[in-house]
Amino acid sequence: MVLVRYARSWAWWVGLVLVVSACSGTVAATTSSSTVPPPNTTTSSTTPPTTTTTSSSTTTTTLKLREIDAALVGDTGGDSTLFPDSGNGGYDVLLYDWTLVVSDDLTALQGVVSITAVAIQDLQRFSLDARNLIVASVSVDGESVEFVTAGPELVMTLDEPLTSGDEFTVTVDYESEPAPYRPEGVPFSMGWDVIPGRRVLVHGFPGAAATWTPISESIYDPARTIFRIDVPDGFTATASGFPIDDEEFFVWDTQREVNGATFTIAEHELSEIEWNGIPIEFALTPSIPGVRDAWEADVPVMLDFLETIFGPFPYGRLGLSAINGAQFALASPMRILIPESMPRTVLVHELAHQWAGNAVTSKTEGSGWLWEGLATYTESLFAEYEGRDTAFTSSFLSSNVPDTTRPLDQIDSIDDILDSATYQRGALLYHALRLEIGDEAFFATIKEFIQRNLHATAEIEDLQTIAEEISGDDLSQFFTSWVSETTVPQLPPTSG
Repeated sequence: MVLVRYARSWAWWVGLVLVVSACSGTVAATTSSSTVPPPNTTTSSTTPPTTTTTSSSTTTTTLKLREIDAALVGDTGGDSTLFPDSGNGGYDVLLYDWTLVVSDDLTALQGVVSITAVAIQDLQRFSLDARNLIVASVSVDGESVEFVTAGPELVMTLDEPLTSGDEFTVTVDYESEPAPYRPEGVPFSMGWDVIPGRRVLVHGFPGAAATWTPISESIYDPARTIFRIDVPDGFTATASGFPIDDEEFFVWDTQREVNGATFTIAEHELSEIEWNGIPIEFALTPSIPGVRDAWEADVPVMLDFLETIFGPFPYGRLGLSAINGAQFALASPMRILIPESMPRTVLVHELAHQWAGNAVTSKTEGSGWLWEGLATYTESLFAEYEGRDTAFTSSFLSSNVPDTTRPLDQIDSIDDILDSATYQRGALLYHALRLEIGDEAFFATIKEFIQRNLHATAEIEDLQTIAEEISGDDLSQFFTSWVSETTVPQLPPTSG
C-alpha cells in the first residue's frame, strides 16, 4: 500500500524502543489470503518455513526459528487470565515513541514505533503483540534483527543475548489497515475505530492496540508515551499528555510513565481554560451548540469538588475530546474521550478516574471494581454536593443492586469486567463503608487511599488497611461479606 502522503523520507523519524519475548523452536502462523499479510522473515533467517494449505482462503505456516537456549526466551503471554495472548515477558517497557502517518480516509497508517525497555532476564528471543501488521523492518539498538510475524506476535531473535538489566531500543517500521477489535463478551468494538462523522477513537482492552501497532499489552506496564501523528487536512489529533509544538505532526508527550495512554483523530476545534494553574483543553466539533460553554462551566466545579475527595489533581494538564457517535466514554491519563451528549454524571465519573483508575490503578483484572465502583459512587457524592441528601443516596444505590451478584473478587470472563457488580455493587460497597465507619473516617480513608498510592498500584487489601488504620475498627468481616460473598449485605442502618 502506497499513499501519496506517505512519500517522505523516513530517515528522521524517531524509532521504537521495545523488548519482546517468544518461544524457541517453531511458531504456527495463520494468515488469510484476502485480508491478512503473510508472515515476514528477514534475509538472515536460515531455515525456510513450511506451508500447509488448510482451505481455499486460509493458510497455516509453520515458521522454524533458530534454536537457542530456552533460558534466553521471554514469554509470549502476559499477566492476564482473560487476555492470555496480550503482553510479553522478559523486559519492562520504559518508553513508547510513535510516529504515525494516517491516510486521508483514516483507515490506514504507516508507522515507526520506538520502545525503550530494560531486560529483566538474560534475553535473546522476545516478542511484541502485533495483529495483521505488515512489518517492513525491525532493529535493536540500530542493528537489523531476525524476525517473524506469527499469529498475534512479532517474534525477534538477536545474534547475541541481552543481559538482565540492559537497556535497549527496538525500532519497528510497519504498515497497517487496522480494523475494530471486539473480544467475545464485549458489547462494543475497540482499537482503531472509525466512527460516523469521520472520527477515529483509539481505545480498548488488551488486544485492541495490537491491531494498529506493535506493542506489549500487559494489564499493567506503565511507560512514558510520545505520539507524533500526521493527519489529513482539517483534522486534529489529541492525546494523553502535553502538546509539543511541531510543524509536521501533532505531538503529545506524557512526560512520565502512565498506563493506558490514548489518542483520537477528529475535525475538532480546540479551546483552553486555566483551572488552578492547570491548562484544561476542550476539543469539540462545532456542530452541537452549547457543549463548550457547559463543559467550561462544569469541569472546574467538578474538579474543585473531586479535589476535596481525592486530594490535589494528579497531573499537570487535562484534555477532553468530544467523540460524537461513540458508544461510551473513556478516561486515560490526562485525556478523556466522551460523547458530547453524555449527561453530567458521566462527566464527573470520567473526571474521577483521573485519580481513581489512572493515577492509581491495579495490577489485577479482578480489582477493576475498586475504580469503577469509586467513580460511580462519586456521581452520588457530587449529587449530594449539589443538594441531594444521603438518605436518597442509600435508596438510589440499593435500588440498582439485586440481592445476589457474583462476588466482586470473582472474575471469570470479560463480561464480568463490565457488569453491574463492577459498577453498582462496587459503588454500594463504598457507601456501606461510609455508613459503617462514619463520614469523617470514610472521607479521610478515600483521600489517604489515593494519595498513599499515587502513580502506583493498589488493591483491596490496601483499602481495608487504611480504613482500619483511620477508623480503628476491625473491618475484616465487612470486606469479606461485601467483596467475597454472593449475597449482597444490607446497608448499615446508621453511621459510626
